[in-house]
Amino acid sequence: AFELAELMLQAHPNDPKAHSIYADFLVQDKRYKEAEAEFRKVLSLDSTKYLIREQLLFVEAELEDNQAMYEISRRALELFPDQPLLYLFAGSSSFILKDYESAAKYFKTGVNFIVGNDRLLAQFYAYLGDTYFQLNENEKSDEAYQKVLKIEPDNALVLNNYAYYLSLRGVELEKAEQMAKHAVELEPDNSSYLDTYGWVLFRLGRYEDAKEWIRKAMEAGEESAVVLEHYGDVLWKLDDRKEA
Repeated sequence: AFELAELMLQAHPNDPKAHSIYADFLVQDKRYKEAEAEFRKVLSLDSTKYLIREQLLFVEAELEDNQAMYEISRRALELFPDQPLLYLFAGSSSFILKDYESAAKYFKTGVNFIVGNDRLLAQFYAYLGDTYFQLNENEKSDEAYQKVLKIEPDNALVLNNYAYYLSLRGVELEKAEQMAKHAVELEPDNSSYLDTYGWVLFRLGRYEDAKEWIRKAMEAGEESAVVLEHYGDVLWKLDDRKEA
């Protein structure tokens, strides 16, 4: 297939379709850097193709090039302002780059263009929940997470994040405990979720239970400074000062 695609490129070096087909093969083979160059070549030959920009954004996500993802999505929105995925890429890259104000604007705008796609809608609200938390807008963060869980009650990531953020604020701890427990039930080997559940129990004053679950988190994943700190806090409360 690659041989045929390369022959096609040699025969039609200025044909956007030829470069697009070759790029698709490169993506299938996980040769993302080469695919990026081919998709960019397509856009240099024909800048009107929305799907090429979308494919390029997925490639940049695989390459973890957040700056490129931000720039491509922002430019694409000037041409295709009604495409919700562009807002998702622009918002998520802004979030990773710690531009939370911009991220919130992209996510809020993007939800208005989603029709009949609850999964995508849940993704937007999940990001909004995380973004508003970073902006210390707790009420809006809670509201966004609640919208996700109304659509996807078994969204383990949102259950975990929502529970953890409530525990940090020291509010609605019983609700946080139920959500954290459900996240662990859904993904029992996830170290982060085990730690969250243990930490919520700690905040509830259930120190022996907290010790058990945070130890499970330590055993389930790679060594984490956050988990170790939580475990130290639990041991201190249990008067095991030396171990703490």
